[in-house]
Amino acid sequence: MTAPASPGPQGSVSGAPPTSPPLISVIVPIYDVADHVAACIASLRAQTHAALDVLMIDDGSTDDSAARARAAAGDDPRFRLIAQDNAGLSAARNRGLEAARGDYVAFVDSDDRVCPDFLALMLGALQDHPDSPWVACAIRNRFADGASTLHSAICDAPDLALAPGCQVFGFRSARDVIRHYPSAWNKLYRRAFIGDLRFDAGTWFEDHAFYLQLALRAGHILHLAEPLYEQTRGRAGQITETDSDRVFEQLAVLDDILPLLADGPLPDGPAAAASLACRLLSERSTALHDPGRRARFVAAARTTLATHGIDYAPDPAQGISAGWALELEGTLPLSVIVVWDGHDTGPLAATLTALVRQRGPGFELLVHCTDRTGRTGPDHATRTLQTHCPAWTDGWARVVGPATGPASDPATDADPALAQARGRFVAWCEAGDLPDPWALHDRTEALLATGAEISLSARRHGPDARPHAGFEPDHVPAHTHTPVPFTARPRQALAADLALSGVVFDRAFLDTHGLRPAACGRHGDWPLILGALLLAEQAVYLPEPDVTIRPDQAARAGLARPYPLYRLARDHARLCAAMPAIAVYALPRGWERRLLARALRLWLLEGPVRGRAGQALAQLGAAALLAWRGMGRTGQAWPAGFDPQVGPKFARLFDSAQLLRLALPRERARLAAGGLLPGESRARPLDLRDPYPDHCAHAFPLTGPQAGGAMARFLVTFKTAPFANISFYAGDARTVPLHLSLRRDSNRIICNDTRTDGLWRRERQQACDLRRGTVEIAIEIAPARARQAVRLWLDGALLWTLDTRAPHRRDGLTRLGQITHVALEGDVTPLDLRPDAPGAEPTLDARLQLRLPGPVTPEATLRVDGVEAPLERLGMALAPGRDGQRASLPARAWAGLDPAQAMVVRLSGPDLADRTLSLTRDAFARRIATLLRHGLPMGDADLILQVIEHVALAGLTPYLDIGAQTELARLAQRFGLGALLPDLVRTPRHQADPFGAVMADLAGRVRRAGPGDALPGDLPPDPAAARHLIRLLVERAITDGQMAALFDTARDAGLLPRPVAGTDVAAPNVWALSADLPFLWQAGRDADLLESLRRVTGDAPGWRVTPALAWIGAQAQAGDPRISASGRAAVLGMMLDWMMREGQDYWGRTACRALTGWAAGLVADLPRLPAPLGARAEDMIIAVYGLSRAFWEMPVLDTHSATLPPRLALARAACRQLGTTTDPTARAAALTRLEQLGAGDIARARIEYLGPAGVAPEAQGAALSPAALLPVATSGGPDAMGLAALRHMAAPGAAAVEDGTADMVADTLRTMTAEQPAGPPAPQQPRPHAFNLFFFFVSCENFFLNFLLTRRSSDLILWQISCTFHI
Repeated sequence: MTAPASPGPQGSVSGAPPTSPPLISVIVPIYDVADHVAACIASLRAQTHAALDVLMIDDGSTDDSAARARAAAGDDPRFRLIAQDNAGLSAARNRGLEAARGDYVAFVDSDDRVCPDFLALMLGALQDHPDSPWVACAIRNRFADGASTLHSAICDAPDLALAPGCQVFGFRSARDVIRHYPSAWNKLYRRAFIGDLRFDAGTWFEDHAFYLQLALRAGHILHLAEPLYEQTRGRAGQITETDSDRVFEQLAVLDDILPLLADGPLPDGPAAAASLACRLLSERSTALHDPGRRARFVAAARTTLATHGIDYAPDPAQGISAGWALELEGTLPLSVIVVWDGHDTGPLAATLTALVRQRGPGFELLVHCTDRTGRTGPDHATRTLQTHCPAWTDGWARVVGPATGPASDPATDADPALAQARGRFVAWCEAGDLPDPWALHDRTEALLATGAEISLSARRHGPDARPHAGFEPDHVPAHTHTPVPFTARPRQALAADLALSGVVFDRAFLDTHGLRPAACGRHGDWPLILGALLLAEQAVYLPEPDVTIRPDQAARAGLARPYPLYRLARDHARLCAAMPAIAVYALPRGWERRLLARALRLWLLEGPVRGRAGQALAQLGAAALLAWRGMGRTGQAWPAGFDPQVGPKFARLFDSAQLLRLALPRERARLAAGGLLPGESRARPLDLRDPYPDHCAHAFPLTGPQAGGAMARFLVTFKTAPFANISFYAGDARTVPLHLSLRRDSNRIICNDTRTDGLWRRERQQACDLRRGTVEIAIEIAPARARQAVRLWLDGALLWTLDTRAPHRRDGLTRLGQITHVALEGDVTPLDLRPDAPGAEPTLDARLQLRLPGPVTPEATLRVDGVEAPLERLGMALAPGRDGQRASLPARAWAGLDPAQAMVVRLSGPDLADRTLSLTRDAFARRIATLLRHGLPMGDADLILQVIEHVALAGLTPYLDIGAQTELARLAQRFGLGALLPDLVRTPRHQADPFGAVMADLAGRVRRAGPGDALPGDLPPDPAAARHLIRLLVERAITDGQMAALFDTARDAGLLPRPVAGTDVAAPNVWALSADLPFLWQAGRDADLLESLRRVTGDAPGWRVTPALAWIGAQAQAGDPRISASGRAAVLGMMLDWMMREGQDYWGRTACRALTGWAAGLVADLPRLPAPLGARAEDMIIAVYGLSRAFWEMPVLDTHSATLPPRLALARAACRQLGTTTDPTARAAALTRLEQLGAGDIARARIEYLGPAGVAPEAQGAALSPAALLPVATSGGPDAMGLAALRHMAAPGAAAVEDGTADMVADTLRTMTAEQPAGPPAPQQPRPHAFNLFFFFVSCENFFLNFLLTRRSSDLILWQISCTFHI
């Protein structure tokens, strides 16, 4: 630095001014920013634009900010330090303006930084727009923890993509002015534009008036969508972050600037002034933490708004808070309840410190001390509150003691603090948890914006702050960065992280449903959150983590305190009892088991240190508890399942039988070997949702110990395999209580079953005669506690009896009563499945079949609601001596019944006493719900369709629980019948794109990969399998516009396609090659791309990923430079040739929506294509899509309708004429026009639009003449006219034909029926086409009828020809 100059009247100046005026003067006011000023000066020294004059204005700093600024500037002569007495930010900036010598001026706050090309890019933008006097740029908000966010500096368009590049924003109205940040920084000004304008001295928020006056002068602003300015956020002492009485100066500034807008020259001035006032007042409210000052500011803001006649109007897009509106109305937005156990005050102090730093809304603070044993808890809480929240103790914070009711009463109001809450919303926070400064503000705003009753946000867990979405991965409501409303499904609610600190509730909603934290120990908040999620009509999810749960050891100390197992069991029972009844009705079976598993896992893994022996005893106690509660039984369905964190070792506690078996050495050896010993195997689990299973499954729910048991009858044919398997599965879809395998080669039937862990037991064998190839087998399952468990009948003869398992009969069968499904492999056809025992009266079995007591005579009738119908009988000889009948219950009979009226089915006959069955809607719905709870396999289509029909026609939706409705909606959608059941509760789709979730998951896997890993840790270890996974995502990525993201993931994981050279040319995998095309394009690999496309567009059989083909076609026509121009032309040429070939096949792939869309987009680019390609493209479009109404109705063609080439315009008009007219003559003319233009498939279209002959009749009822058939000759070949006439005469009700036409048909028939000449064997002539043979045989019958009716000689001649026809 040069020697300091003599001090002037306003202070002193160090450093002489440069000898020549600099181009840009940068004014940096400095006041008590010692920790930031050096970084600010360093960023200015690093500017790529060197011609600078940096004016560092020290505004009387009380720390060493000036010295640090001087040191950071070093001996750079471009930097001058100007010192003055403290006069405020406005005075410092004005001093800089007086000393500025540049043609341009920029302001940079001393706690901020700028990017190296900040001034260069801003100056370049102004030089490119000489009429613009100023330019603004986007900003990066930098926080203390290193995180940052981007903002365009346009209030209602924060995303940089919404205002890309460099744009001029005109100020056509006052609303346009206030869209932009009213800040002095993040802009570059022409100094002449500022002129003599200065900042108002002595006040805060001085930027606003300065900006507005310049905006009204300029009439526009130039905006650069580059985040070149980095603003520091959250610094102590920052004007916008300071909680002091100076915030009231904003009101005085508003009094000055609002008239500039309201009375200014631009339209919408009053409205803009109101919007600006609301936004600035809302922004100022976020800095007020002192509740007393906040209340005074609310009153003053209310007065200011009233003075200017402004009604506060929330607007989330403008950042105008809805919570602040509640405060202006006099409503307390929020009550925050801190739950403290009364032990350590450290966690309480940490939570209170985090809460008093909240950026809104206004709230009251209640500390709820839950300790019933100690007497000093409330006193400690009061002292802690006074220490850490001194400004809150005057009416804004208070301590609430524990509930006064008996601790053993689960109905006791467990949260008296809620009864004292006054806020519109209420939030709980566990002592020790740390909410982020904006957590309560964002949650409350989300609730007010969506009208939801509960908000749930992502969170962080533990000392390492592990992010958690708030739901298990498969149940996250959305994968976005903004709040998303959703309606929680039962399984989704169970998958929620039930931590109370991440939730805010509508207090009226809690009062309406009586929801409270339950008096059930450590997990009393679980029924509150779970019940609220299930009962709320709408919830809102905030995907950004905003609270840290148990961040340190002190916060986790409560988990380490003694918590006996008996208390856990008691508290779990109370927890279940506290759940709202309607919520319990909605949850899937086993929800209590899942919550108990969650509580036990926390108790075992995060409880006090027990040592190895103590931990083993604890696990034994947990297993005993589960067995006592009946939750250790396997073989039955637990649809609720477990949390994903429950591993196989912990899940073993829920299998009581397996735990008992661990006492055996062999079982321990099996466990040590990984679950299987040599020669052992497990049964394959039954996947009920697999749409393409390799076995056929049917519902077969046994209903219990009924007299007579169940019966299943099958027909086995051994046509395609020498074996047949019949497996009866239990409700867990893993245990097989009964398995039968028929082995034709060995003439044996093998019987087997599995243990509860799916391990096959020892086989039993029975010899039989299966050589006949077709056998009928009947399986009778006896009721429980019967000695004979199963009896097998083969072709009506009793073959085998299997006993029930007992201590002295280890080869017997057990758990037969848990059977819910039967799975069939091989050539097995179910003849009858009867899960229930027969009765003396008509019954409805578990498969919804009407069972009639037999025998039944043919004269018997069924009457339903007074309507008699013949009985549809089916023989049901289930076993010797047992006859019966079954019938399907008519769903249409429900339509005539009142909702409260039962359906009465009456069986009657001449020699049969009336027998009745009465069914109510409620009882029938319970049967359907049971089936849905067990699960309906996709292969059991008849039963699924019957269920859908009954629910639709009987109106059973209100009688089904939410879980049953959700499952039924899935099945209806799978069968394309969702429209029949519009009122079902459906599984909502992710509001955000589900592909984003897949990509986020893959990206996370790539990030978690170690530097030495060949593949990401969670991807398949085999590179081929991982590459296949990437290929599977291509179609969805293209559909959702995420191909670039998928390419980045594949590239980072090393999964891009390998070189094509050297791969199999004779039998290429065209599916894989086509899926690789977008990756090859984005990688710029011309040679591999063209070779792959050549193979894909060849004649090799196989499926193609047509969206990938359409994608590269679009890139080629758009001129994507990643592939050379010659490569792009080659791609288009091969695509056009392939499309022409595919278009000749009616079942070809050109009808794919992606290819159709690409072809439509090609129309708009025809003028830009080289002449040969343009002509070929036009030919292809007409040939392939000339008859496609879907193509011509594409929106892009409407946009370019005025510029369509003449041929395409004519083809479009002709196709539309086909679709809009019913006149055969007009249709024939349109088809002729399309044929002349080059459209393909005209012959088929003529038959479709004009009838079998493919021509329009010359007159109504006129005989078909040869001349009328001339149009078909041009498109169908030499025999087309005769074939057309033959089709016409073969069609029922066809008009008469002239003799010439009949002669033509006779010649055609002679050609078709020509016999082989006599003599030596000649090469076999082609057989007549099946299509022509079919019409010939039909014609024989039709000709004979015509002859009888009309006695025409031509018909007699044709009939004689047909009689002499031989094949």
